[in-house]
Amino acid sequence: PGAAAASPDFAEVRCGRHRVPVASTDVQALLRRWTGPEELPERSASMAHVLSLYRMLESPQTPCWQRGPMQLAWDPLKRKRSGVEYELFASPFNARVANGRYASRFPHAEANFGSIGAYPFVVDQIPTSAVVGINPPFSTAYLDHVMGKSLDGLVRRFKGVHLTVPVREASWRPQLQRLKGASFVQQFWDATALMDKPLAQPVLYWEGS
Repeated sequence: PGAAAASPDFAEVRCGRHRVPVASTDVQALLRRWTGPEELPERSASMAHVLSLYRMLESPQTPCWQRGPMQLAWDPLKRKRSGVEYELFASPFNARVANGRYASRFPHAEANFGSIGAYPFVVDQIPTSAVVGINPPFSTAYLDHVMGKSLDGLVRRFKGVHLTVPVREASWRPQLQRLKGASFVQQFWDATALMDKPLAQPVLYWEGS
């Protein structure tokens, strides 16, 4: 069975036999971004689907009003000031850019919330004249692909790139040497809790073209 709201205010989502608590900030974010039909049943089902998908990424011990480290993002005000126009790794909850300008993990469920697709397939849909924010999840698979296979091409393709990446031992670590002028980021933004969170590992921020 699919996901469904377990209460009218989406305080909980029911997925099979499980009831998952939901933060009101996440509900409001989805309501703001909804572009689908006005019919309430379809909107409610779509919201429940997205909420349950992202909750599956979290540890069961993470409170519903917080996000785990894999879903944190670069400070939204800094993203705005930097002129980032598209985001390659975002969600309806933490994207700073408008609908139609961010890629996400579950585009099949998030299209009506503004997602244009998923990395890496969405890269060619973004104008080469764009300034792009690249904040990949700090997982081995994503980092290996972005830093080990795609970074050079992304920098060549776009007008500007804003990259956040952890410093760690990996096959792509020599790529960090090309990030001239990079600075360390001390904290990331939790778009659900609406607060900054300190980072437990060294993370670099780099702007280049």
